[in-house]
Amino acid sequence: MTMKKKKLILLSMFAVVATVALYGFREYYRRNRDLAGIPPDLVIRDTTLLRWFTAGGAGNSYIGHIVQVDGMIRKIEKDEQAHIIVILGASTTPSAVRCSIDSVHIGEIGGWQTGHRVKIKGMLVGFNPDETGLLGSDVELNRCVPEQYTSTTSNQ
Repeated sequence: MTMKKKKLILLSMFAVVATVALYGFREYYRRNRDLAGIPPDLVIRDTTLLRWFTAGGAGNSYIGHIVQVDGMIRKIEKDEQAHIIVILGASTTPSAVRCSIDSVHIGEIGGWQTGHRVKIKGMLVGFNPDETGLLGSDVELNRCVPEQYTSTTSNQ
């Protein structure tokens, strides 16, 4: 092998290693996009979304899409890492829509209370069916962004 070919092979290998390293670096430090400015693929009531999943899985086609859900706040949970989950749904059924609030937008839900109407937009990530019929099924959204909060209570 000539010296010119060796240099060309070494240069090519260096370029490949540098490209792979740059790609790995960018993926490692990649951030999720803020959903606040992105229009939803679907605007739907919480009860309708739950019905879609529990009655045959019609909602499965929207998994991985941005969905805006309109519903009543049943509960607001906060875990030990300060993650906040807003649970939407009628109190007459154990099934619910669970919305994990994006950490950037946690400050926007400070005054929220149960029983109030809200619109939340997030990435639809899945459905946890209740096989027993006792606990209720959950539709899950993550990276959720508050869209609208109605400070008066309303009935469903």
